Amino acid sequence: MDNETVIRKFYAAANAIYGHVKFASEVTVLFLMETFCLPLLSYACEAVNYSKQQLTQLNVCWNTAYRKAFSMSEWMSVKELQVLCGRLDFMHIYDQRKLVFWTRISRMKNVVMRTCYGILSMSREFNLLTFRCDVTGQCSVCDIREKVITNFHNTVTGSLS
Repeated sequence: MDNETVIRKFYAAANAIYGHVKFASEVTVLFLMETFCLPLLSYACEAVNYSKQQLTQLNVCWNTAYRKAFSMSEWMSVKELQVLCGRLDFMHIYDQRKLVFWTRISRMKNVVMRTCYGILSMSREFNLLTFRCDVTGQCSVCDIREKVITNFHNTVTGSLS
């Protein structure tokens, strides 16, 4: 799968927002980015297995949105800012959406979907992601979101040490 179209649409939407918010607060710009641009990056990501390179490209887009909204230089990291704002980088957004999607599938009454979940739960990707985020089969959607945020926070604060 090619990310070029998605990235181009993301930057077009972001630039349209930046062109109209010269005097808006950073939080307002971030809200607009999350509302109108993030969905362009994350559309149907639950059903797509991105490569590490593709995820990195999408993460760079999302980080660039933060840098522009908060007038940061290209070389500055936005991870600490994302943690302080209670937000996630794109890689963790991707992880969270996949985990929530899988959890909802696991709770369906449809036999076909439960069978698909059973097969998925034996996959390497599933096991790596659930282990990394400390998610078990009994986690609620709220628990998953909390665990992914905690994982991101620990990743950021661990890299500062």
